[in-house]
Amino acid sequence: MKPTRNFTEFFDHVKTLGFEPKTVIDVGVATGTPALYRAFPEAYFILAEPILDFEPHLKEITTQYRGEYHLCALMSEPGTATVFRSGVAEGSLEGSSMMHRLPERDQRLQPTEVKTLDDVFAQKERESPVLLKTDCQGGDFEVVLGGTKTLRSCELVIMEVSLHKFWGAHHPDPLEIIAFMDEQDFVLYDFLDGIFRPLDNALGQIDMVFVRRDGTFRENSKWG
Repeated sequence: MKPTRNFTEFFDHVKTLGFEPKTVIDVGVATGTPALYRAFPEAYFILAEPILDFEPHLKEITTQYRGEYHLCALMSEPGTATVFRSGVAEGSLEGSSMMHRLPERDQRLQPTEVKTLDDVFAQKERESPVLLKTDCQGGDFEVVLGGTKTLRSCELVIMEVSLHKFWGAHHPDPLEIIAFMDEQDFVLYDFLDGIFRPLDNALGQIDMVFVRRDGTFRENSKWG
């Protein structure tokens, strides 16, 4: 058996343990995360995506499932910024990111509103437990930095983490993210998927799963 699971396998696993989130937050939606929606169809979905081209997908998802969407970036501080629309020439924008350091005159940049996860989550009463998933091309750490209150309601967090500083020195290191999540009383639980970089076939990105230190996933520390 391979040591890592894909999203579908992981969601099947947590469901066998009785985990059924009432609220699911999907940050960096792009065209969507079908495995997440199919796994928990009764949940309420909060979707956040800054690339305007993806709005039809957000509308479709919130038509099929209960939920809401926000056309904005989620970062550590609210305001306005620009998102780099990566892959425009190729017709694929999934690699777009807030982590760029390009000059404002670059034609590939799109202005976007920036909110914090805490601001979005606090707009109305949310049911727990909460599952948070981020896929923000290097900006995932910014999401949780602006969501410390929201994290208190989360039982499970899935974050895309880069093993190299692809966007430059400001790109967070995995150890920074692990240390921060430890401060928020989360521990590593699993690793999902993984992408190897073309340069040398080294692991470039992987999805890290964090669970509450005192939560339902940590009730038993036995091996067998």
